[in-house]
Amino acid sequence: MRLIGNNNTVLRELKEKDMPLLYNLINDENVEKTIVGWSKPVTYNEQLNWYNNLNKDNNIRFAISEKENDKAVGTAIISKIDWKNRSCSIDIKIDNCSQNKGHGSNSISLLLKYIFEELNLNRVYVNILDYNLASEKIFTKNGFKIEGIQKSAIYKGGKYNDLKLLALLKEEYNERNREWVWIWFV
Repeated sequence: MRLIGNNNTVLRELKEKDMPLLYNLINDENVEKTIVGWSKPVTYNEQLNWYNNLNKDNNIRFAISEKENDKAVGTAIISKIDWKNRSCSIDIKIDNCSQNKGHGSNSISLLLKYIFEELNLNRVYVNILDYNLASEKIFTKNGFKIEGIQKSAIYKGGKYNDLKLLALLKEEYNERNREWVWIWFV
């Protein structure tokens, strides 16, 4: 499955050729500092084993790639899918050398289109470390609003950090994306 935007970003299936990127993302200290979860350094074989077992969970994973050359620059994940309550969480990771090129915001836009228009979910949320202002900016740019803050929820960098919960409802997404049609009466 491919989700293609009107820009330089494509969401596509993860491929074995993406393994070097996945390996670098999981082992990159700078990426680790910006994400909510934690990881330990892994070997290339451990990463390959993880890749070979992806079909054992219910998450939907994409490679974020550049449209012109199909080079993977990050990952996008739809997780914690709750089909009864019609909600999910999303996470993205962008390789450091590919940041500030619009891939984050573009991939969020594509994810939202897929979540609300194809999966027909009603709510999508994301957790962001309080100091990760770049992530907060791209999510709010895409319509997310802060719903709350969990105080001292994540231990990272030798201290406890607050965690922001941001969310977007389908009705808010539809309102943002509604094309206004003006009808003139004569």
